[in-house]
Amino acid sequence: MPRQPLFVGDPALIVVDIQRGSAAPGAESGIPHMPGALGRIARAERLVAAAREARVPVIFFQEVHRPSGVDFGRELDGSEDVHCLEGDPLTELWPTLRPLDTEHPS
Repeated sequence: MPRQPLFVGDPALIVVDIQRGSAAPGAESGIPHMPGALGRIARAERLVAAAREARVPVIFFQEVHRPSGVDFGRELDGSEDVHCLEGDPLTELWPTLRPLDTEHPS
């Protein structure tokens, strides 16, 4: 069987879990974060703008859990608390890093 290259086709930019809680204190968001969230968000904003300008598709992912907790796994047996609950404002994507009307949300 012929081997396929790792990447085939056109590129895309994948933006993963840049949510309002990214810049909130860990006690508020449920997840301890590394310092520098606002700097990382600013770099992501520049990357998304460049991708859009170059007509590279931008795909956004957003972590969301059910309030019942049924879809939490082992992540709650370590340093993380309940986080990214459906309906919580901190779960929303960062205001400047959201799909445009012409882009498909994940």
